[in-house]
Amino acid sequence: MKRLLTFVVALAAVMALTQSTASAQWATPSTGSGQSRARHIGVPTSVTATAVSSSAVDISWSPPANGVTPTAYEVRRINPSGIVCTLAAAPLTCRDIGLDPSTTYSYVVDARIGDNWIRSSATEVVTTN
Repeated sequence: MKRLLTFVVALAAVMALTQSTASAQWATPSTGSGQSRARHIGVPTSVTATAVSSSAVDISWSPPANGVTPTAYEVRRINPSGIVCTLAAAPLTCRDIGLDPSTTYSYVVDARIGDNWIRSSATEVVTTN
């Protein structure tokens, strides 16, 4: 019985540590504690996506207006999902190529400080030409 109790306590400790580590990796600005963390770190603003052809989209953004300046940015396409660009700093723009004509795509820009990624609160939608 004592071994079982020790195992249960150890398992609970591992689960609590895993949960707190996972929540520290992603803080979503739309939820309670994530919102205050996102304000502290600062999220990219003014995300825009512009169709430049039938198969390419330019995504640009501005650095956070307040908070800590991110050390890296990652542009992700929502549907179909995929990482488009990962940038250390300037320029704050990237191009997604090889897209289908007359198709709607959504993008989000993530900001990074150390090991923490903070999702941009803005999702930008664009349709290729």
